[in-house]
Amino acid sequence: MDRFGIEEIFAAQGTADRKEAAVETFIQGSTGLFLSGGAVGRAFSGLFPSPAGAAVQVLLLLLLFYAGIRFQKHRAGRSTDRAMLEHSGCAVFDYRVPEKTVRLSEGAMKLCGLPRAVRNIPELLDSGIIHPDGASRLACVGRKALNGARAQGVLRVRGASGEYRWFRITLTPFGKKRGRPEDLFGVLQDVTAQKEAELNCRRERKYRKAILGSSLASFEANFTLGRYYGGGKPMPGLPSEDGLDYSGVIGQFAGQSVFSEDREEFLRRFSLESVINQFIQGETKITMECRLCGKDGSCLWVLFTVSLIEDTHDVWGIAYVKNIDSQKRRELSLREKAERDSLSGLYNKGMTESLISEFLENQAGGIHALLILDVDNFKRINDTKGHQAGDSVLARISGILRRIFRSADIVGRIGGDEFLVLLKDIGSSEIAARKAREVCRTLCVCVGPEEREFCSVSVGIAMYPQHGTCFSELYRKADTALYQAKYSGKNRYVLYEESSSPQFWDHSAGP
Repeated sequence: MDRFGIEEIFAAQGTADRKEAAVETFIQGSTGLFLSGGAVGRAFSGLFPSPAGAAVQVLLLLLLFYAGIRFQKHRAGRSTDRAMLEHSGCAVFDYRVPEKTVRLSEGAMKLCGLPRAVRNIPELLDSGIIHPDGASRLACVGRKALNGARAQGVLRVRGASGEYRWFRITLTPFGKKRGRPEDLFGVLQDVTAQKEAELNCRRERKYRKAILGSSLASFEANFTLGRYYGGGKPMPGLPSEDGLDYSGVIGQFAGQSVFSEDREEFLRRFSLESVINQFIQGETKITMECRLCGKDGSCLWVLFTVSLIEDTHDVWGIAYVKNIDSQKRRELSLREKAERDSLSGLYNKGMTESLISEFLENQAGGIHALLILDVDNFKRINDTKGHQAGDSVLARISGILRRIFRSADIVGRIGGDEFLVLLKDIGSSEIAARKAREVCRTLCVCVGPEEREFCSVSVGIAMYPQHGTCFSELYRKADTALYQAKYSGKNRYVLYEESSSPQFWDHSAGP
């Protein structure tokens, strides 16, 4: 029975005016404004002249006294709760429903940069103190609380610094009047760290789902403990068991599945020690394009990726393998066309010079030789037999050069009838000279007897590091040696020497 059934009792007595005054007295007394026995007696005097009415009056007085005690305890409890909440880092406030006024505690004032009392609530909300994406959520929480139920919601609130942070707002209704609360007790609790962790986790799950959905294989690893967990997509070489030794698994996978030319770099990037070091240096993702070998000998280009995160002081990672074979082969084809000379199939001038320069810049030792080859009397071939015949000669010479030199050497066509070769790690200038002699002999014999006089070559040689350590210096000296070979009769090679005596550095290609 609402308000202890007072309205029902007064309706039976039929004294409407005095009933209203007594109820008002009762409400005021129950909110602790006064509990004076005289005031209560005066309010109820004359209402119940009969003995039965006197009994009702006594009952009402007892109920009123009990309600006052309850209210005092309740108010004391709320004060204690408020102090405890403030002490725990929460900010509290009161919203007086009839006045539509918010009264803030000291903590709430410092948090939001607002005065103690705020009366224009719509204007406050329009100022952006609540992030726009939380406006509807706040309205929902407010409606629920005004309907008499405790309500909660999480939204972003702008602090005194102007930065938005995540808060859990709790509204608890108090003091109902005419079916609606007169007061809403509010608590703001900063949950930014928790919310951001939740959002990161949600993004991570979404990202992982998208990535793993298109991957060939995946696994997880605890790099701090060196453990492998194969709960993702399995593939040959990557076991499905959990808790295995990471180094053992990755080493076996590299040995069985990674193409031999990519294996060393793969192990360098994804070894346990390397992953930990890269994480310490701030890396969160380690990637490598490599080739995986099938049982039938075929190769598949893949992107091997390890994404790193720190979880409870351990470094974890999720690894996945993505098929990039089609796009990689297209890329290599386009690169091949951009890097290669269309007539000879060798590297073009720009790529040849770039590759040699890059190789020399990264050298810390070793002996290498730079050779410049020039076809003798090539202009006469073009003039007497036509450019088509000249192109045919260049194509045949290019094929011979590919067979003579190793795959590790750099061979390119840098001009109409001029070729450039870097012999890597040859050991001595004598070996470079023997290779140059082989070139001169082979080219004279292989292009055909009727064209023999036109198809000999002259070669100039410069040695690294004896004659220089950069491309431009070696090229200049090899070109000087080539000029000497031409000057000395062609069809020969010359090893550059600081001496200017032709007899010392001129070597015939003949036996």
